[in-house]
Amino acid sequence: VTCTADLTLTFTAVDECSDVDVTLQLDANYDVAQGFRPDNAAALGVGITLTNNGDGSYSIRATNVPVGEHAIRIRAADGCGNFDVEILEFCVTPDKAPTPICIQTLTVTLMPNGQGGGMAAIWATDFIASDVFDCFGNLIDKYSIYTEEEAGVAGFTPVAGRLGIDLDCEVVNQDVPVRVYAVADNGSADYCSVIVQVQAFQDGVCGEAGPNLTGTIATRTDRAMANVAVTLTGEGGAMDETVLTDAAGQFNFVDLTMGADYTVQPEYAVAVNVQDVKTSDIVKIANVILGAEDFTSPYDYLAADVDQNRNLNVLDLVAIQRVILGLDANYATGESWGFVPADVDVSNPYAAAFPEVYNANDLTGSILDADFVAFAYGDVVGNGRSTASIEAADAQLEAGQTHTMEIRSTELAGFQGTIELAAGLELVTASYAGEGAINLNRAGDGLVAVALRGADA
Repeated sequence: VTCTADLTLTFTAVDECSDVDVTLQLDANYDVAQGFRPDNAAALGVGITLTNNGDGSYSIRATNVPVGEHAIRIRAADGCGNFDVEILEFCVTPDKAPTPICIQTLTVTLMPNGQGGGMAAIWATDFIASDVFDCFGNLIDKYSIYTEEEAGVAGFTPVAGRLGIDLDCEVVNQDVPVRVYAVADNGSADYCSVIVQVQAFQDGVCGEAGPNLTGTIATRTDRAMANVAVTLTGEGGAMDETVLTDAAGQFNFVDLTMGADYTVQPEYAVAVNVQDVKTSDIVKIANVILGAEDFTSPYDYLAADVDQNRNLNVLDLVAIQRVILGLDANYATGESWGFVPADVDVSNPYAAAFPEVYNANDLTGSILDADFVAFAYGDVVGNGRSTASIEAADAQLEAGQTHTMEIRSTELAGFQGTIELAAGLELVTASYAGEGAINLNRAGDGLVAVALRGADA
């Protein structure tokens, strides 16, 4: 782990008439050409001990020896002033293979391959649970993956760069044993054994079923749209099926007829969410109409055109304001959400009426990318709006008294909300300056809806 080794070296030193006195020296960077140059072993952190085995043999125990070329000079002397010197060369090589730390079991799903079968790709890095390092502290970033069938043969040697393998219907519903190798820069490698559980995306993927048509519905900010009703029609009127998108915004139609024509149409039949469409959207749209601002996305132009006449004007503002005030539950078109196929170019949003359907003609195989971009009509600001708190002083009224509450600010671009009157209070009159409207339809219930633009209210 620390790129050091503990090792034992042996030698013999004998004398026919006296005991042998042995001394040791270490050269931690031995170079034959430069000759032996002794080092202070203790200063290098290397421990060297000598053991007399009693039969003329000796054992040198060296600990914490670093990677590299080394030598120990052995001097053996008798009691008469005679001595001999030998140099014992050795090296320490960092060939300990790194062992990857792996997730033991993963499940992969075979997706339709468009040819009546299924396919899934798995990657070596999918199984790595945490980083491993070589003994020098370098991050191991080379991995390879093989099935046990490939790697379990005698003499097999992994090669760095086999990043992934493909699985198909031959192993559907099976547990496939796999080896994931970590490979060091010097080529040494070790592996972990893992299991891949293979399943099909749906019934028929690995059978004789027909092609599938699959897609995802998400906003331009990649927020998945769940519970969108997606209808598939085609086959000369024989096909009319509706499914709901799942939590990931995906829909799927299976076992279709090769060569037939199909149309995919999403619909999200919900009332306008006034938590998403606010006065700040009206302010933004008004500034765009006046030329003071631009939208950041062409999809915002489509979202702002709530009457869908490809013309952004004050009538769109009025329609949004009526919804915010509760005067209308939805726009005149009856649609609160719009959908455009993801492969349609909307860079010139008002040039033509964009299709809200995906057409697949003469189906030749599975289609896995019938995707749509969704947008809420009237919502052009999204989460990029700022708010401020407004406080009013308390007032205690006696019977017959009136009280005027005035809201005024030079910092607000708009004001939206519902003012609720406490029991026993009656609205006498309400007025505003600037642009906007007040909904007094429920004033008798003590509820006054307000949607204003400008500095004063």
